[in-house]
Amino acid sequence: MLWKDSETSSDYLNFDYLVKAVKDIAMDESLTPSTIGVYGDWGSGKSSLMQMVEKSILEKSPKDTICVRFNGWLFEDYEDAKTAFCGTILDELRKHSSIPSKVKRQITKLLKKIDGKKLLVKGGALALDFLLTGGLGSIASLSADVIYSAIKDKASNITVEDIQAGINSIKKEQTESKRDDIKNFQKDFKKILDDSEIKHLIIFVDELDRCSPDTVLDIFAAMRLFLFVKNTSFIIGADNRLIDYSIKTRYKNIPGNNLDISKEYLEKLIQYPITIPKLDQLELERYLTCLLLEKEITNLTECVKDANMFEPIDSDKLVSLHPDKETKIKEALLLSKQISPTLAAKLNGNPRQCKRFLNTLFMRLDMAKSRNVALDKNVLAKLMLLEYFKESMYEVLMRPENKEYLKALENNPQPSSDNVLSRFVEDEWVKGWMNIKVKLGECDLKPYYYFSRSTQRIDQSIKNLLSPDAEKCLDAFLSRSDSQRERVHNLFETLNDSEKMLVVDQIFDEMIKGEDLDAELFKSLIAAVSCDSLLAKSVEILKKIPALKFTTGMVGQLTSLKSKLSNDDAKELDDYLNANAALSKAQDLTNRLGRKKHS
Repeated sequence: MLWKDSETSSDYLNFDYLVKAVKDIAMDESLTPSTIGVYGDWGSGKSSLMQMVEKSILEKSPKDTICVRFNGWLFEDYEDAKTAFCGTILDELRKHSSIPSKVKRQITKLLKKIDGKKLLVKGGALALDFLLTGGLGSIASLSADVIYSAIKDKASNITVEDIQAGINSIKKEQTESKRDDIKNFQKDFKKILDDSEIKHLIIFVDELDRCSPDTVLDIFAAMRLFLFVKNTSFIIGADNRLIDYSIKTRYKNIPGNNLDISKEYLEKLIQYPITIPKLDQLELERYLTCLLLEKEITNLTECVKDANMFEPIDSDKLVSLHPDKETKIKEALLLSKQISPTLAAKLNGNPRQCKRFLNTLFMRLDMAKSRNVALDKNVLAKLMLLEYFKESMYEVLMRPENKEYLKALENNPQPSSDNVLSRFVEDEWVKGWMNIKVKLGECDLKPYYYFSRSTQRIDQSIKNLLSPDAEKCLDAFLSRSDSQRERVHNLFETLNDSEKMLVVDQIFDEMIKGEDLDAELFKSLIAAVSCDSLLAKSVEILKKIPALKFTTGMVGQLTSLKSKLSNDDAKELDDYLNANAALSKAQDLTNRLGRKKHS
Protein backbone atom coordinates (compact mmCIF):
# COMPACT_ATOMS: atom_id res chain seq x y z
CA MET A 1 0.00 0.00 0.00
CA LEU A 2 1.75 3.15 -1.23
CA TRP A 3 0.59 6.68 -1.90
CA LYS A 4 1.31 8.79 -4.96
CA ASP A 5 3.70 11.62 -4.13
CA SER A 6 1.70 14.27 -5.95
CA GLU A 7 -1.49 16.28 -5.82
CA THR A 8 -4.85 14.68 -5.16
CA SER A 9 -8.48 15.72 -5.46
CA SER A 10 -9.45 13.75 -2.32
CA ASP A 11 -10.05 16.24 0.48
CA TYR A 12 -8.66 14.67 3.66
CA LEU A 13 -7.53 18.05 4.96
CA ASN A 14 -10.92 19.79 5.13
CA PHE A 15 -9.89 22.24 2.42
CA ASP A 16 -13.50 22.71 1.28
CA TYR A 17 -13.73 26.24 2.71
CA LEU A 18 -10.48 27.22 0.99
CA VAL A 19 -11.66 25.66 -2.27
CA LYS A 20 -14.86 27.71 -2.12
CA ALA A 21 -12.98 30.94 -1.36
CA VAL A 22 -10.60 30.51 -4.32
CA LYS A 23 -13.38 29.40 -6.68
CA ASP A 24 -15.70 32.29 -5.76
CA ILE A 25 -13.01 34.88 -6.47
CA ALA A 26 -11.90 33.26 -9.73
CA MET A 27 -15.47 32.99 -11.06
CA ASP A 28 -16.55 36.51 -10.10
CA GLU A 29 -16.54 38.42 -13.42
CA SER A 30 -16.59 41.76 -11.63
CA LEU A 31 -13.19 40.98 -10.08
CA THR A 32 -11.43 39.99 -13.30
CA PRO A 33 -8.70 40.13 -14.37
CA SER A 34 -7.71 38.64 -11.02
CA THR A 35 -4.68 36.96 -9.47
CA ILE A 36 -5.11 34.63 -6.51
CA GLY A 37 -2.07 33.49 -4.58
CA VAL A 38 -2.30 30.09 -2.89
CA TYR A 39 0.55 30.32 -0.40
CA GLY A 40 2.04 27.43 1.53
CA ASP A 41 5.25 25.59 2.34
CA TRP A 42 6.67 22.92 0.07
CA GLY A 43 4.40 19.88 0.40
CA SER A 44 1.64 21.75 2.25
CA GLY A 45 -1.04 20.85 -0.31
CA LYS A 46 -1.01 23.80 -2.75
CA SER A 47 -1.24 21.57 -5.83
CA SER A 48 -3.99 19.46 -4.26
CA LEU A 49 -5.99 22.55 -3.35
CA MET A 50 -5.71 23.88 -6.91
CA GLN A 51 -6.76 20.51 -8.31
CA MET A 52 -9.82 20.54 -6.03
CA VAL A 53 -10.66 24.08 -7.23
CA GLU A 54 -10.37 23.02 -10.88
CA LYS A 55 -12.53 19.96 -10.25
CA SER A 56 -15.19 22.05 -8.51
CA ILE A 57 -15.23 24.63 -11.32
CA LEU A 58 -15.50 22.07 -14.11
CA GLU A 59 -18.22 20.11 -12.29
CA LYS A 60 -20.54 23.06 -11.74
CA SER A 61 -19.61 25.75 -14.26
CA PRO A 62 -21.10 26.18 -17.74
CA LYS A 63 -19.35 25.22 -20.97
CA ASP A 64 -18.01 28.75 -21.45
CA THR A 65 -15.35 28.18 -18.76
CA ILE A 66 -11.88 26.88 -19.65
CA CYS A 67 -9.20 25.83 -17.18
CA VAL A 68 -5.52 25.78 -18.21
CA ARG A 69 -2.71 24.28 -16.10
CA PHE A 70 0.86 25.56 -16.41
CA ASN A 71 3.60 23.56 -14.71
CA GLY A 72 6.55 25.94 -14.31
CA TRP A 73 9.01 23.14 -13.61
CA LEU A 74 8.46 21.58 -17.05
CA PHE A 75 9.86 24.75 -18.62
CA GLU A 76 12.77 25.19 -16.19
CA ASP A 77 15.38 24.61 -18.90
CA TYR A 78 13.67 26.67 -21.61
CA GLU A 79 15.67 29.64 -22.85
CA ASP A 80 12.62 31.90 -22.73
CA ALA A 81 10.12 30.95 -20.03
CA LYS A 82 8.01 34.02 -20.89
CA THR A 83 7.38 32.80 -24.43
CA ALA A 84 6.75 29.25 -23.16
CA PHE A 85 4.16 30.56 -20.72
CA CYS A 86 2.25 32.62 -23.30
CA GLY A 87 2.51 29.82 -25.84
CA THR A 88 1.14 27.22 -23.41
CA ILE A 89 -1.96 29.27 -22.64
CA LEU A 90 -2.71 29.88 -26.31
CA ASP A 91 -1.98 26.29 -27.27
CA GLU A 92 -4.32 24.92 -24.60
CA LEU A 93 -7.05 27.27 -25.80
CA ARG A 94 -6.55 26.14 -29.38
CA LYS A 95 -6.90 22.48 -28.40
CA HIS A 96 -10.13 23.00 -26.48
CA SER A 97 -13.18 21.40 -28.09
CA SER A 98 -15.46 24.41 -27.52
CA ILE A 99 -13.26 26.82 -29.52
CA PRO A 100 -14.63 27.52 -33.05
CA SER A 101 -12.35 26.87 -36.04
CA LYS A 102 -12.05 30.57 -36.96
CA VAL A 103 -10.88 31.38 -33.44
CA LYS A 104 -8.34 28.55 -33.59
CA ARG A 105 -6.91 30.21 -36.70
CA GLN A 106 -6.65 33.51 -34.79
CA ILE A 107 -4.79 31.71 -32.00
CA THR A 108 -2.38 30.16 -34.52
CA LYS A 109 -1.59 33.62 -35.93
CA LEU A 110 -0.95 35.04 -32.46
CA LEU A 111 1.29 32.08 -31.62
CA LYS A 112 3.37 32.79 -34.72
CA LYS A 113 3.75 36.42 -33.65
CA ILE A 114 5.06 35.35 -30.26
CA ASP A 115 7.45 32.76 -31.66
CA GLY A 116 8.72 34.86 -34.52
CA LYS A 117 9.22 38.23 -32.89
CA LYS A 118 12.03 39.21 -30.52
CA LEU A 119 10.31 41.48 -28.06
CA LEU A 120 13.50 42.37 -26.22
CA VAL A 121 17.01 43.15 -27.39
CA LYS A 122 20.02 41.29 -25.96
CA GLY A 123 20.83 43.62 -23.11
CA GLY A 124 17.30 44.89 -22.71
CA ALA A 125 15.82 41.52 -21.83
CA LEU A 126 17.58 41.53 -18.51
CA ALA A 127 17.35 45.25 -17.98
CA LEU A 128 13.57 45.31 -18.47
CA ASP A 129 13.15 42.94 -15.55
CA PHE A 130 13.96 45.81 -13.23
CA LEU A 131 10.80 47.53 -14.37
CA LEU A 132 8.72 44.39 -13.86
CA THR A 133 9.51 44.17 -10.15
CA GLY A 134 7.39 47.24 -9.58
CA GLY A 135 9.72 48.32 -6.84
CA LEU A 136 12.71 49.94 -8.47
CA GLY A 137 11.21 52.80 -10.38
CA SER A 138 12.43 53.85 -13.80
CA ILE A 139 15.35 52.15 -15.46
CA ALA A 140 16.63 55.59 -16.33
CA SER A 141 17.71 56.07 -12.72
CA LEU A 142 20.20 53.19 -12.95
CA SER A 143 23.46 53.26 -14.83
CA ALA A 144 24.56 50.54 -17.23
CA ASP A 145 27.51 49.78 -14.94
CA VAL A 146 25.24 49.22 -11.94
CA ILE A 147 22.94 46.90 -13.87
CA TYR A 148 25.88 45.00 -15.35
CA SER A 149 27.38 44.37 -11.90
CA ALA A 150 24.11 42.81 -10.77
CA ILE A 151 23.59 40.47 -13.72
CA LYS A 152 27.07 39.63 -15.03
CA ASP A 153 27.14 36.31 -13.18
CA LYS A 154 23.91 35.28 -14.91
CA ALA A 155 24.85 36.38 -18.41
CA SER A 156 28.56 36.16 -19.06
CA ASN A 157 28.19 37.01 -22.76
CA ILE A 158 26.64 40.41 -22.08
CA THR A 159 28.79 43.54 -21.89
CA VAL A 160 28.22 46.97 -20.37
CA GLU A 161 27.74 48.23 -23.93
CA ASP A 162 24.98 45.65 -24.46
CA ILE A 163 23.26 46.86 -21.33
CA GLN A 164 23.50 50.49 -22.37
CA ALA A 165 22.11 49.62 -25.79
CA GLY A 166 19.30 47.74 -24.09
CA ILE A 167 18.49 50.69 -21.83
CA ASN A 168 18.43 53.05 -24.79
CA SER A 169 16.25 50.64 -26.72
CA ILE A 170 13.83 50.29 -23.84
CA LYS A 171 13.60 54.06 -23.35
CA LYS A 172 12.72 54.42 -27.01
CA GLU A 173 10.46 51.43 -27.33
CA GLN A 174 8.51 52.30 -24.20
CA THR A 175 7.09 55.25 -26.09
CA GLU A 176 6.89 53.46 -29.46
CA SER A 177 6.87 49.82 -30.58
CA LYS A 178 7.15 48.06 -27.22
CA ARG A 179 4.04 49.66 -25.89
CA ASP A 180 2.29 48.90 -29.16
CA ASP A 181 3.40 45.26 -29.04
CA ILE A 182 1.87 44.78 -25.60
CA LYS A 183 -1.33 46.60 -26.57
CA ASN A 184 -1.66 44.59 -29.77
CA PHE A 185 -1.12 41.31 -27.91
CA GLN A 186 -3.76 42.20 -25.34
CA LYS A 187 -6.14 43.36 -28.07
CA ASP A 188 -5.65 40.15 -30.08
CA PHE A 189 -6.05 38.01 -26.97
CA LYS A 190 -9.24 39.83 -25.92
CA LYS A 191 -10.69 39.33 -29.39
CA ILE A 192 -9.96 35.60 -29.14
CA LEU A 193 -11.86 35.38 -25.85
CA ASP A 194 -14.76 37.50 -27.21
CA ASP A 195 -15.09 35.54 -30.44
CA SER A 196 -14.97 32.23 -28.60
CA GLU A 197 -17.58 33.51 -26.11
CA ILE A 198 -15.47 32.34 -23.19
CA LYS A 199 -16.69 33.93 -19.95
CA HIS A 200 -14.06 32.45 -17.65
CA LEU A 201 -10.46 31.58 -18.43
CA ILE A 202 -8.82 30.17 -15.30
CA ILE A 203 -5.06 29.64 -15.47
CA PHE A 204 -3.44 27.52 -12.75
CA VAL A 205 0.29 28.18 -12.30
CA ASP A 206 1.96 25.44 -10.27
CA GLU A 207 5.28 23.85 -9.27
CA LEU A 208 7.06 27.18 -8.85
CA ASP A 209 8.70 25.78 -5.71
CA ARG A 210 10.92 23.66 -7.97
CA CYS A 211 11.97 26.48 -10.30
CA SER A 212 15.04 28.68 -10.26
CA PRO A 213 14.64 32.36 -9.28
CA ASP A 214 15.07 33.43 -12.92
CA THR A 215 12.31 31.10 -14.15
CA VAL A 216 9.93 32.23 -11.39
CA LEU A 217 10.37 35.89 -12.28
CA ASP A 218 10.13 35.23 -16.02
CA ILE A 219 6.78 33.49 -15.53
CA PHE A 220 5.50 36.34 -13.39
CA ALA A 221 6.66 38.85 -16.00
CA ALA A 222 4.70 37.00 -18.70
CA MET A 223 1.58 36.92 -16.52
CA ARG A 224 1.49 40.70 -16.53
CA LEU A 225 0.62 40.63 -20.23
CA PHE A 226 -2.74 39.05 -19.36
CA LEU A 227 -3.64 41.16 -16.35
CA PHE A 228 -5.49 43.74 -18.42
CA VAL A 229 -7.85 41.26 -20.09
CA LYS A 230 -11.24 40.76 -18.44
CA ASN A 231 -12.63 37.30 -17.73
CA THR A 232 -9.13 36.04 -17.01
CA SER A 233 -8.06 34.71 -13.58
CA PHE A 234 -4.71 33.34 -12.43
CA ILE A 235 -4.44 30.94 -9.49
CA ILE A 236 -0.78 30.74 -8.46
CA GLY A 237 0.59 28.13 -6.07
CA ALA A 238 3.79 29.36 -4.46
CA ASP A 239 5.73 29.78 -1.26
CA ASN A 240 5.89 33.56 -0.81
CA ARG A 241 9.33 33.15 0.75
CA LEU A 242 10.47 31.63 -2.56
CA ILE A 243 9.37 34.76 -4.39
CA ASP A 244 11.16 36.89 -1.82
CA TYR A 245 14.31 34.82 -2.32
CA SER A 246 13.98 34.95 -6.14
CA ILE A 247 13.76 38.73 -6.22
CA LYS A 248 16.54 39.35 -3.73
CA THR A 249 18.79 36.82 -5.48
CA ARG A 250 18.45 38.52 -8.86
CA TYR A 251 18.76 42.07 -7.53
CA LYS A 252 21.15 41.62 -4.62
CA ASN A 253 23.63 44.19 -5.95
CA ILE A 254 21.10 46.89 -6.81
CA PRO A 255 20.96 50.08 -4.71
CA GLY A 256 17.81 50.14 -2.60
CA ASN A 257 17.71 46.36 -2.15
CA ASN A 258 17.31 46.97 1.56
CA LEU A 259 13.82 48.17 0.76
CA ASP A 260 11.15 45.46 0.80
CA ILE A 261 11.15 44.98 -2.97
CA SER A 262 9.61 41.53 -2.79
CA LYS A 263 6.68 42.74 -0.70
CA GLU A 264 5.95 45.50 -3.18
CA TYR A 265 6.27 43.04 -6.04
CA LEU A 266 3.81 40.61 -4.47
CA GLU A 267 1.31 43.33 -3.62
CA LYS A 268 1.31 44.49 -7.23
CA LEU A 269 1.03 40.98 -8.65
CA ILE A 270 -1.16 39.03 -6.20
CA GLN A 271 -4.51 40.66 -5.49
CA TYR A 272 -6.04 37.95 -3.30
CA PRO A 273 -3.56 36.00 -1.13
CA ILE A 274 -4.84 32.84 0.56
CA THR A 275 -2.53 30.94 2.90
CA ILE A 276 -2.86 27.20 3.54
CA PRO A 277 -2.72 26.69 7.33
CA LYS A 278 -0.30 24.20 8.84
CA LEU A 279 -1.85 21.01 10.20
CA ASP A 280 -1.95 20.73 13.97
CA GLN A 281 -1.53 17.39 15.76
CA LEU A 282 -5.21 16.49 15.61
CA GLU A 283 -5.49 17.37 11.92
CA LEU A 284 -2.36 15.35 11.22
CA GLU A 285 -3.82 12.36 13.06
CA ARG A 286 -7.03 12.59 10.99
CA TYR A 287 -5.00 12.93 7.79
CA LEU A 288 -2.86 9.87 8.55
CA THR A 289 -5.98 7.87 9.38
CA CYS A 290 -7.54 8.84 6.05
CA LEU A 291 -4.43 7.82 4.13
CA LEU A 292 -4.34 4.45 5.89
CA LEU A 293 -8.02 3.79 5.18
CA GLU A 294 -8.52 5.31 1.74
CA LYS A 295 -8.20 1.95 -0.04
CA GLU A 296 -10.50 0.28 2.47
CA ILE A 297 -13.41 2.73 2.60
CA THR A 298 -14.77 4.13 -0.65
CA ASN A 299 -16.76 7.07 0.79
CA LEU A 300 -14.06 8.12 3.24
CA THR A 301 -14.09 11.80 2.25
CA GLU A 302 -17.78 12.09 3.11
CA CYS A 303 -17.23 10.32 6.43
CA VAL A 304 -14.47 12.78 7.34
CA LYS A 305 -16.49 15.83 6.38
CA ASP A 306 -19.48 14.66 8.41
CA ALA A 307 -17.30 14.25 11.52
CA ASN A 308 -16.54 17.01 14.03
CA MET A 309 -13.38 18.66 12.66
CA PHE A 310 -12.21 19.53 16.18
CA GLU A 311 -12.25 15.95 17.44
CA PRO A 312 -10.47 12.71 16.47
CA ILE A 313 -12.28 10.47 14.00
CA ASP A 314 -14.99 8.52 15.82
CA SER A 315 -13.92 4.88 15.44
CA ASP A 316 -17.25 3.50 16.71
CA LYS A 317 -19.21 5.49 14.16
CA LEU A 318 -16.84 4.49 11.36
CA VAL A 319 -17.07 0.82 12.37
CA SER A 320 -20.87 1.03 12.50
CA LEU A 321 -20.87 2.25 8.89
CA HIS A 322 -18.32 -0.35 7.78
CA PRO A 323 -18.50 -3.32 10.18
CA ASP A 324 -16.58 -5.58 7.79
CA LYS A 325 -13.58 -3.24 8.08
CA GLU A 326 -13.45 -3.08 11.88
CA THR A 327 -9.94 -4.54 12.23
CA LYS A 328 -8.47 -2.29 9.53
CA ILE A 329 -10.15 0.78 11.02
CA LYS A 330 -8.87 0.12 14.53
CA GLU A 331 -5.34 -0.62 13.29
CA ALA A 332 -5.26 2.62 11.29
CA LEU A 333 -6.57 4.70 14.18
CA LEU A 334 -4.07 3.15 16.59
CA LEU A 335 -1.07 3.76 14.31
CA SER A 336 -2.02 7.35 13.46
CA LYS A 337 -2.68 8.14 17.13
CA GLN A 338 0.71 6.72 18.14
CA ILE A 339 2.91 8.49 15.60
CA SER A 340 1.06 11.79 15.02
CA PRO A 341 2.41 13.66 18.11
CA THR A 342 6.08 13.04 17.27
CA LEU A 343 5.54 13.51 13.53
CA ALA A 344 3.71 16.79 14.15
CA ALA A 345 6.55 18.03 16.35
CA LYS A 346 9.09 17.55 13.55
CA LEU A 347 7.16 17.96 10.29
CA ASN A 348 5.15 21.06 11.15
CA GLY A 349 1.99 19.44 9.79
CA ASN A 350 3.33 18.88 6.26
CA PRO A 351 1.11 16.43 4.29
CA ARG A 352 3.72 15.46 1.67
CA GLN A 353 6.30 14.60 4.31
CA CYS A 354 3.72 12.45 6.10
CA LYS A 355 2.98 10.61 2.85
CA ARG A 356 6.67 9.95 2.28
CA PHE A 357 7.09 8.63 5.81
CA LEU A 358 4.19 6.20 5.35
CA ASN A 359 5.50 5.14 1.93
CA THR A 360 8.84 4.14 3.42
CA LEU A 361 7.05 2.35 6.29
CA PHE A 362 4.97 0.22 3.94
CA MET A 363 7.85 -0.39 1.52
CA ARG A 364 9.75 -2.00 4.36
CA LEU A 365 6.73 -4.04 5.45
CA ASP A 366 6.25 -5.28 1.88
CA MET A 367 9.91 -6.20 1.44
CA ALA A 368 9.92 -8.08 4.73
CA LYS A 369 6.75 -9.93 3.74
CA SER A 370 8.36 -11.00 0.45
CA ARG A 371 11.14 -12.61 2.54
CA ASN A 372 8.59 -14.28 4.85
CA VAL A 373 9.56 -11.98 7.69
CA ALA A 374 6.72 -10.55 9.77
CA LEU A 375 7.40 -7.03 11.06
CA ASP A 376 5.10 -5.36 13.54
CA LYS A 377 3.82 -2.18 11.90
CA ASN A 378 3.73 -0.23 15.17
CA VAL A 379 7.24 -1.29 16.22
CA LEU A 380 8.62 -0.37 12.80
CA ALA A 381 6.88 3.03 12.85
CA LYS A 382 8.30 3.90 16.27
CA LEU A 383 11.79 2.82 15.24
CA MET A 384 11.56 4.78 11.98
CA LEU A 385 10.63 7.94 13.85
CA LEU A 386 13.91 7.65 15.73
CA GLU A 387 15.83 6.82 12.54
CA TYR A 388 14.48 9.90 10.78
CA PHE A 389 14.55 12.49 13.53
CA LYS A 390 17.17 11.43 16.07
CA GLU A 391 19.73 9.53 14.02
CA SER A 392 22.48 9.66 16.65
CA MET A 393 20.27 7.87 19.20
CA TYR A 394 19.10 5.41 16.53
CA GLU A 395 22.68 4.42 15.74
CA VAL A 396 23.39 3.81 19.43
CA LEU A 397 20.33 1.53 19.61
CA MET A 398 21.47 -0.43 16.56
CA ARG A 399 24.38 -1.87 18.53
CA PRO A 400 23.23 -5.18 20.07
CA GLU A 401 25.13 -4.54 23.30
CA ASN A 402 22.94 -1.49 24.01
CA LYS A 403 19.59 -3.26 24.01
CA GLU A 404 19.61 -3.64 27.79
CA TYR A 405 20.09 0.12 28.12
CA LEU A 406 16.93 0.64 26.05
CA LYS A 407 15.00 -1.80 28.25
CA ALA A 408 16.17 0.05 31.35
CA LEU A 409 15.18 3.40 29.85
CA GLU A 410 11.68 2.17 29.00
CA ASN A 411 11.22 0.95 32.58
CA ASN A 412 12.67 4.12 34.12
CA PRO A 413 12.56 7.45 32.20
CA GLN A 414 15.29 8.76 34.55
CA PRO A 415 18.18 6.43 33.71
CA SER A 416 21.42 6.09 35.63
CA SER A 417 24.42 8.10 34.47
CA ASP A 418 26.15 5.00 33.07
CA ASN A 419 23.25 4.38 30.63
CA VAL A 420 24.58 5.23 27.14
CA LEU A 421 21.15 6.67 26.28
CA SER A 422 21.07 9.09 29.21
CA ARG A 423 22.43 11.96 27.10
CA PHE A 424 19.32 11.86 24.90
CA VAL A 425 16.52 11.79 27.46
CA GLU A 426 16.42 15.52 28.19
CA ASP A 427 15.42 16.19 24.60
CA GLU A 428 11.69 17.09 24.55
CA TRP A 429 11.08 15.22 21.31
CA VAL A 430 12.74 12.08 22.72
CA LYS A 431 10.48 12.32 25.78
CA GLY A 432 7.45 12.37 23.49
CA TRP A 433 8.85 9.46 21.49
CA MET A 434 9.38 7.43 24.69
CA ASN A 435 5.69 7.94 25.53
CA ILE A 436 4.64 5.91 22.48
CA LYS A 437 3.25 2.79 24.14
CA VAL A 438 5.11 0.25 21.99
CA LYS A 439 8.04 -1.24 23.96
CA LEU A 440 11.09 -1.72 21.74
CA GLY A 441 13.25 -3.24 24.48
CA GLU A 442 11.09 -6.38 24.46
CA CYS A 443 11.42 -6.89 20.69
CA ASP A 444 14.02 -8.53 18.50
CA LEU A 445 15.06 -5.50 16.45
CA LYS A 446 17.57 -7.21 14.12
CA PRO A 447 15.08 -7.71 11.23
CA TYR A 448 13.94 -4.09 11.55
CA TYR A 449 17.50 -2.86 11.21
CA TYR A 450 18.05 -5.21 8.30
CA PHE A 451 15.21 -3.80 6.22
CA SER A 452 16.05 -0.24 7.12
CA ARG A 453 19.45 -0.95 5.58
CA SER A 454 17.76 -2.36 2.48
CA THR A 455 15.80 0.84 1.84
CA GLN A 456 18.48 3.34 2.77
CA ARG A 457 19.21 4.11 -0.86
CA ILE A 458 15.54 4.56 -1.58
CA ASP A 459 14.56 6.94 1.18
CA GLN A 460 17.88 8.48 2.25
CA SER A 461 16.31 8.84 5.67
CA ILE A 462 15.66 12.49 6.48
CA LYS A 463 16.38 13.71 2.94
CA ASN A 464 13.23 11.94 1.89
CA LEU A 465 11.24 14.47 3.92
CA LEU A 466 13.01 17.63 2.82
CA SER A 467 12.07 20.05 0.08
CA PRO A 468 14.60 20.43 -2.76
CA ASP A 469 15.80 23.73 -1.27
CA ALA A 470 16.18 22.25 2.21
CA GLU A 471 18.09 19.29 0.80
CA LYS A 472 20.40 21.69 -1.04
CA CYS A 473 21.08 23.52 2.23
CA LEU A 474 21.74 20.31 4.13
CA ASP A 475 24.22 19.08 1.50
CA ALA A 476 26.05 22.42 1.64
CA PHE A 477 26.29 22.39 5.44
CA LEU A 478 27.50 18.79 5.48
CA SER A 479 30.12 19.53 2.80
CA ARG A 480 32.32 21.18 5.46
CA SER A 481 33.07 23.95 2.96
CA ASP A 482 33.02 27.66 3.87
CA SER A 483 32.08 28.63 0.31
CA GLN A 484 29.19 26.11 0.24
CA ARG A 485 27.88 27.38 3.57
CA GLU A 486 27.99 30.96 2.31
CA ARG A 487 26.31 29.94 -0.94
CA VAL A 488 23.14 28.70 0.81
CA HIS A 489 23.03 31.36 3.54
CA ASN A 490 20.13 33.31 2.02
CA LEU A 491 18.35 30.19 0.81
CA PHE A 492 18.39 28.68 4.31
CA GLU A 493 16.66 31.80 5.63
CA THR A 494 13.70 31.13 3.29
CA LEU A 495 12.96 27.64 4.71
CA ASN A 496 10.16 27.23 7.22
CA ASP A 497 11.22 26.71 10.82
CA SER A 498 10.42 22.98 10.88
CA GLU A 499 12.67 22.35 7.87
CA LYS A 500 15.40 24.50 9.39
CA MET A 501 15.26 22.37 12.53
CA LEU A 502 15.34 19.14 10.50
CA VAL A 503 18.52 20.41 8.82
CA VAL A 504 20.00 21.51 12.16
CA ASP A 505 19.22 18.12 13.71
CA GLN A 506 21.04 16.35 10.88
CA ILE A 507 24.09 18.61 11.22
CA PHE A 508 24.08 18.04 14.98
CA ASP A 509 23.82 14.25 14.72
CA GLU A 510 26.60 14.10 12.15
CA MET A 511 28.78 16.43 14.24
CA ILE A 512 28.67 14.31 17.42
CA LYS A 513 29.22 10.89 15.79
CA GLY A 514 32.92 10.72 16.61
CA GLU A 515 34.67 10.82 19.94
CA ASP A 516 35.39 14.52 19.34
CA LEU A 517 33.15 17.17 17.82
CA ASP A 518 33.68 17.69 14.08
CA ALA A 519 35.06 21.25 13.95
CA GLU A 520 33.87 21.96 10.41
CA LEU A 521 30.37 20.70 11.13
CA PHE A 522 30.38 22.86 14.27
CA LYS A 523 30.90 25.84 11.94
CA SER A 524 27.90 24.65 9.93
CA LEU A 525 25.81 24.30 13.09
CA ILE A 526 26.66 27.84 14.21
CA ALA A 527 25.91 29.19 10.72
CA ALA A 528 22.51 27.48 10.77
CA VAL A 529 21.40 28.47 14.29
CA SER A 530 22.56 32.06 13.71
CA CYS A 531 19.65 32.75 11.36
CA ASP A 532 17.04 35.09 12.84
CA SER A 533 14.28 32.54 13.48
CA LEU A 534 16.54 30.00 15.25
CA LEU A 535 18.60 32.36 17.42
CA ALA A 536 16.21 31.96 20.36
CA LYS A 537 16.73 28.16 20.22
CA SER A 538 20.50 28.27 19.65
CA VAL A 539 21.48 28.10 23.34
CA GLU A 540 19.10 25.19 23.93
CA ILE A 541 20.68 23.35 20.98
CA LEU A 542 24.27 24.00 22.08
CA LYS A 543 23.54 22.88 25.63
CA LYS A 544 22.87 19.39 24.29
CA ILE A 545 26.65 19.19 23.76
CA PRO A 546 28.62 18.36 26.94
CA ALA A 547 30.56 21.50 27.88
CA LEU A 548 33.87 19.61 27.98
CA LYS A 549 33.44 18.61 24.32
CA PHE A 550 33.98 22.18 23.10
CA THR A 551 37.54 23.06 22.03
CA THR A 552 39.40 26.36 22.16
CA GLY A 553 39.31 26.42 18.36
CA MET A 554 35.55 26.94 18.58
CA VAL A 555 35.77 30.15 20.55
CA GLY A 556 35.59 32.30 17.43
CA GLN A 557 32.29 30.77 16.31
CA LEU A 558 30.85 30.93 19.83
CA THR A 559 31.85 34.58 20.22
CA SER A 560 30.25 35.42 16.88
CA LEU A 561 27.02 33.71 17.94
CA LYS A 562 26.94 35.43 21.35
CA SER A 563 27.20 38.83 19.68
CA LYS A 564 23.80 38.14 18.07
CA LEU A 565 22.10 36.84 21.22
CA SER A 566 20.13 38.75 23.81
CA ASN A 567 22.03 39.57 27.02
CA ASP A 568 20.15 36.88 28.95
CA ASP A 569 20.80 34.17 26.34
CA ALA A 570 24.48 35.15 26.04
CA LYS A 571 24.87 34.91 29.83
CA GLU A 572 23.11 31.52 29.90
CA LEU A 573 25.51 30.21 27.26
CA ASP A 574 28.53 31.65 29.10
CA ASP A 575 27.43 30.06 32.37
CA TYR A 576 27.13 26.69 30.65
CA LEU A 577 30.49 26.92 28.90
CA ASN A 578 32.30 28.00 32.09
CA ALA A 579 32.32 24.34 33.12
CA ASN A 580 35.09 23.97 30.52
CA ALA A 581 38.03 25.76 32.14
CA ALA A 582 40.22 25.85 29.02
CA LEU A 583 37.38 27.21 26.94
CA SER A 584 36.46 29.79 29.55
CA LYS A 585 40.08 31.02 29.67
CA ALA A 586 40.22 31.26 25.87
CA GLN A 587 36.94 33.18 25.79
CA ASP A 588 38.20 35.64 28.43
CA LEU A 589 41.35 36.23 26.40
CA THR A 590 39.30 36.80 23.25
CA ASN A 591 37.04 39.26 25.07
CA ARG A 592 40.02 41.21 26.50
CA LEU A 593 41.67 41.42 23.10
CA GLY A 594 38.42 42.62 21.61
CA ARG A 595 38.03 45.35 24.24
CA LYS A 596 41.68 46.42 23.78
CA LYS A 597 41.19 46.63 20.03
CA HIS A 598 38.19 48.92 20.40
CA SER A 599 39.71 51.12 23.13
